[in-house]
Amino acid sequence: MLSDELINCFKDTFQISIYTRVSYNTNYSIKSNKVYMEGFVSTQKRKEEHAVINICSGTTFSIVRNYLQYGRVAVLNFANPVIPGGGVGNGAMAQEECLCRSSNLYACISASNVYEEYYGYHRNLKNYFYSDRLIYTKDVTVFKNDNIVPQIMPQEYWFSVDVITCSAPFIGKRKYTNKKALKEIFKGRIKNIFEAAIDNEVDVLVLGAFGCGAFKNPPQVVAEAFYDVIIENEYDKRFKYIVFAIKSTNNDNPYEPCPNIFAFEKKFFGDSANSGLDVHIKSEEFGKLRWIDNYSLSRIYGTVELPNGRILRGENEFGTYFKWRERNKYFGRQFSILGDSISTLGGYNPNGYKVFYYGDNSTKSNVAEFKDTWWGRVIDFFDGELLVNNSWSGSRVTKLVGNEGLFPSGCSDERTSALHINSVKPDVIIIYLGINDWAFGVRTGIETKLLTDIDSELFEAAYRVMLKKIKLNYPDSEVWCCTLSETYMSSKPDFRFPHKYAGIHIEDFNDIIRNIVYESNCKLIDLYNMRKPYDSIDGIHPNKQGMQTIAGLVCYSMADTEGRTILLPN
Repeated sequence: MLSDELINCFKDTFQISIYTRVSYNTNYSIKSNKVYMEGFVSTQKRKEEHAVINICSGTTFSIVRNYLQYGRVAVLNFANPVIPGGGVGNGAMAQEECLCRSSNLYACISASNVYEEYYGYHRNLKNYFYSDRLIYTKDVTVFKNDNIVPQIMPQEYWFSVDVITCSAPFIGKRKYTNKKALKEIFKGRIKNIFEAAIDNEVDVLVLGAFGCGAFKNPPQVVAEAFYDVIIENEYDKRFKYIVFAIKSTNNDNPYEPCPNIFAFEKKFFGDSANSGLDVHIKSEEFGKLRWIDNYSLSRIYGTVELPNGRILRGENEFGTYFKWRERNKYFGRQFSILGDSISTLGGYNPNGYKVFYYGDNSTKSNVAEFKDTWWGRVIDFFDGELLVNNSWSGSRVTKLVGNEGLFPSGCSDERTSALHINSVKPDVIIIYLGINDWAFGVRTGIETKLLTDIDSELFEAAYRVMLKKIKLNYPDSEVWCCTLSETYMSSKPDFRFPHKYAGIHIEDFNDIIRNIVYESNCKLIDLYNMRKPYDSIDGIHPNKQGMQTIAGLVCYSMADTEGRTILLPN
């Protein structure tokens, strides 16, 4: 079996690294190990270069050979941050494992002088985004070839390169990751990589589709992050060559482009004319690719479904929509949601939050994916991006009875301050809360107030506090608030929506929302007054059709005149 051959190959490589004459090189490289901390900035004197940026199809060590004559070369090792060498001992075939089978890299990065500071640190993080921390190792010796099962080379073909061991974020287990926030994480990490290379006077820096394989990062995001970091920090003036060695996932078949190569070619070659970068493409695939966008895909498939269920057919209809979408005010904007069970979805809410739409409830409602939810359809309609969905099943605006603190209430500090990720703030916040306050008979606060009343337990006071906190935390965000809607049940035709709970009409709550939204200079999505109940599985929770109804009403409220015409043509 191949895995057995790979395991035996690695064992042989390790033995050679520590028990033969290669051990002298290994000991030197281990002594050179240095852990660079987050946010490192080199003080090395600037050298003026004009880097050639090459995008090459091939493996890291196979590409490196072409650049050894240009000076000091460093390569990026896409590291496992908790286990040196990743799965090399088990026959895994990701980039790091391949490097470890062909060189003495494993013996270097598993050494005690970096183990705790790098691997121990990341184990304690318990965070799949990991950190910008990296290991710099000088003169790693490559003594085996780049075959699938590497074979030892004649000594005259051996060579040495510096290796930068750094981990990309691992998003393989995440159902959703915000691309803008992920890009910012990558930019910080990539900057640290470049600064460490500058600190070691590297002439040629060999990079790649960092984290786009086993760690499942989107190549478009990674390519954009590399491009932006190079431009913003003028790193093209610090190296002779910046090389992206990207192994093709389809044997360089030009008719089935490798997504990783394609993303880097498109970003660097497509934007280089305006950037001043000297970009060269060294891939058999380039020039033969068809760049596909949403508009092209729609022409192929022939239809587009809008959030309210309207189907656009033919180039005239969906062409008009796509042109509008690219110029609407929410295009590319960051959306955050503050809600209750109606707005939850397994994998999309913060860890530890109570979620309604997963498992059996997803099966019953047919709401199982982003595109099935009201908020997913809204964001897609405007071509925005979900930043944070801070929705908790069963939560109210007011304080839950019996809780010591306010959390998970909508007016709590924890909920109102957790609508961003790191430096990425929401452009739009949509609040759909209050159904549980009404359904459990929470006092509104507009009736006679008792001496024992606590503001956080009264709907009017709590809603006002919630908006005040959100406006304070996110002063530049556009805040939209939804009124509470009527429902029906197609599965139970005799169901009648109960407008009153505990003697309080749902419109009493809606009037409070309307008044406070007006006072707070926020924007209103008046679902109730649109008089279009949504279909539900239990009188509260929308099914897929109900989500579609809510999405259509929200989009109509937020869209401009042209957008509304697309949703509901005459």
